[in-house]
Amino acid sequence: MTRAALFMNENGKNPPPVAHDVRGRDLDAPEMFISLGGQRYRLRFNNKATRVAEDVYEDVFGKDLGYYLILKEAANFKHRALQALYYGALIGGGNEMTWEEFDRLFSVSAIDGMSDVIQKAIARSLPEADPKNGETTPGTGSASPGRG
Repeated sequence: MTRAALFMNENGKNPPPVAHDVRGRDLDAPEMFISLGGQRYRLRFNNKATRVAEDVYEDVFGKDLGYYLILKEAANFKHRALQALYYGALIGGGNEMTWEEFDRLFSVSAIDGMSDVIQKAIARSLPEADPKNGETTPGTGSASPGRG
């Protein structure tokens, strides 16, 4: 078998060429840490983490979403999206833990730095105070009408 035949896709066509301007350091997966049940775990946001997050989303939550849509839900602080991403990164980091155990131990406060992110998001959503009388000024806070 020729080298070209090894790289043909199922349609018998060659895949698009790979850009060669990507360097090894560009492929490094970012690392973070999470504390679960009193133990600290290394998280790796790599390809394995991506696949595991997609599998969890489908198998556990019944939603067949791609990784970038899961990220979009996480940006909107959907708890299930955060869980899927962090469980994927936990497994991607070489750790072994069942979903059930992770689900039992996981809390947003377990993620290093997440409390700061949440506090900043809450602060941005509050209306600004009127410097004249210390009360909030209508229409100067969040663009959303709120839930109250």
